[in-house]
This record gives sequence, C-alpha cells and structure tokens, in this order.
Amino acid sequence: MTPLQGIHHITAISGSAHRNYRFYTKVLGMRMVKKTVNFDDPGTYHLYYGNEKADPGTLLPFFPWEGSAPGRQGAGQTGRIYLKAEPGSLAGWRERLARYGVAFVDGRYGLEFQDDEGMLLGLAESNEPPGQGGFWGLELRVSEAGSMESLLEKMGARRVEPGHFQLGPHHLLVVADPQRGTSGAGTVHHVAFRLPDEESHREWQGRAAAWGWGATPVIDRNYFKAFYFRTRAGILFEVSSDTPGFTVDEPLEDLGKALQLPAQYEAHRARIEPILPPLEVPYHVLRKPGDVREWVLALHGTGGDEHDLLPLVARVHGRASLLSPRGNVLEQGMPRYFRRLAPGVLDEADASRRARDMEEFLADQVPAAARLTALGYSNGANLAAA
Repeated sequence: MTPLQGIHHITAISGSAHRNYRFYTKVLGMRMVKKTVNFDDPGTYHLYYGNEKADPGTLLPFFPWEGSAPGRQGAGQTGRIYLKAEPGSLAGWRERLARYGVAFVDGRYGLEFQDDEGMLLGLAESNEPPGQGGFWGLELRVSEAGSMESLLEKMGARRVEPGHFQLGPHHLLVVADPQRGTSGAGTVHHVAFRLPDEESHREWQGRAAAWGWGATPVIDRNYFKAFYFRTRAGILFEVSSDTPGFTVDEPLEDLGKALQLPAQYEAHRARIEPILPPLEVPYHVLRKPGDVREWVLALHGTGGDEHDLLPLVARVHGRASLLSPRGNVLEQGMPRYFRRLAPGVLDEADASRRARDMEEFLADQVPAAARLTALGYSNGANLAAA
C-alpha cells in the first residue's frame, strides 16, 4: 500500500470573504489558487490559498459563510496551524506582522498569532528549499490522547516524542484540551491527508472502510478525489488524491483570477455570481460623484440593496458625492450589515466588528477633510449608530 504522504490541505471557516482574502493574500502573501463555490452551498465561496504552483501540502481553503458567529477552539477540532518559514526569516516576519497590526508571541515551534477572526496560526522555520511554502504542521486537540495517537500510528505516522508525530514532512501535535470546541468562524472544518494518485486513493478508501472508520464513498471534488471519516476524538479527517490538480479548468498563470463553477452549477452562473461578495472591497457599492467636500453614506434596511435610498438621498442632499454599499451579511438571503441572534435581538459584538470594517472602508473612499453624513434605514440606521 502507498503510504499517506502528509497533509494535502486544511479547510477552515471564515465569516467574511473580504477580510479572509485580505489577510491571507496581503498579510501572509499567499496566492489565491482557486476561486470556486461550496459544492453543497453554491451561494458561498470556496477559496483556496497556496503557493505559486498550487502544490498539495500548501493548500489552505476557506468556506467564508458571511456573518458566521465565531467558533471556539477546543477538543474535537484541529487547533493551531503552523506554516513553513525559511530559516532566519522570523525577524522579517515579526516586522511584517507588526506593520499590519497583527499581535504575535514567540512560541515553542515559532511565531504564534491569529488571523482577523481568531484562527490560531504559527510560523515555524523549515529547511526545505525556498519557495516551497506550505505547512510545517498542526495541532489536533482532543479530550483523550490515546485513541488519536493510535489512529495516527495506524495511518503511518511516526512518533517523534510524546504527543508529537510526523507524517511525511508534516508534524502532528496531539494536544489535550479539557474544553470542547465549537464550529464557527476562525476554526478548522477538516484536515485532509494526501495520496499521489487515484488508484492509491481507492485502495485507502477500501482499507478505511474495512477497518471500520466509517469512511464515505469516494467523492469527486474536481481538483482531487476525496473520502471522509470522523475520528473518535470528533475531528473530521479527509484523504485526498493529488490528481487531477488545480490546472484542470484554468492554466497555472491564471489560477484564482476567475470564478470557476462545478459543472452542475455552470448553467446558474448568472444567478450565483451577483450574490457572492466582492473580495477586493468588502461591499457591492454604488458610487455617484458630486461635491467632493460633502459625502453621503446610504445604508439600506434588511433585504434592501444599494439602490433603495437613492430617491431620499436626492431629496435631502442631492449635490453631495454618494457611497451606497450593499450589506454583506445574509440572513435567509436578505442583505444586512451585521448579524442578529433572533428577530429584534442584535448581535452587538458583530455590529461592533462590522462597524470597524465600514470605518476602514470609508477611510479608503472618502477624503479626510470631507464632511460625511450617514443616512440609514432600519438595520442601516443601527450600523450608522454603531
């Protein structure tokens, strides 16, 4: 049997496509290697980041479910993800993280920090050739270590020291955690291990089924074949093939530039593309130039869009320059500016976070010396107040 060759990808959850895209491409400098949608939820992106060649072992995909509540790291989840850093590069990374306002500490294996949504990350020096990028390893958080360690050995991992295993080039750290984790933004959805081709992948699926792991049938994910099983610790594992790879639907030089849809959704492209939030800016925005000294920010109510308040703006301040962004949080398909926990019950923490996002957006759009008037209705008025 072909042995498992380490990590193929690690898929996580985000609550904002824009914030996610900004952090992983701008702060960490990863390449967007595939922009597609969730196979089971085509109204949600599936964003893949990786190295320049989209090599297995470098892939960090996200499901950015807009407005998702924050999760909590704990037992039953993958914990901190360590990315590779070149030897001697951590001083430069300290300067870079500080420049972007990312807090960090020096940990046992390297720098430790979080993304904008609290996902635990690290940078560990590696002697692999420059430019390879990818993972150094990750934590597996469990309430009881024995069953996870036995599973890793069954999967072919080598014990380095107590709680520390190596599978291929990657380090797997089994960490006891008394608190149970909860899924949400800033947590990992699953970790996938790699095999070189589809033949070895089929053999492993048969082996996993025979061992009673509860493995799913092989599923075609366009860029790789996959099967899944949930460990006794509660962590979702996937096994993926390296083939056919990420250039099956676009050339290497164009990876990540255009939205690629699974075949079953291509006929619905005209409906899917408009509901996916823009990545470069946090909102779909209607702009109308006017007096550059006077600006109006128009904020619609739940279920509205960027056109709703235009007649009112024209009546109260028609000469001003206008920004009218569509809310990027969806509630049963209706755009809003921040989450609510129930009708009439606002998520104050999310409102605060989204207000800061709006402030950052406005700082890039409106001259500092201009006078800005916010005109909001319902949920838009709540955001204006926040």
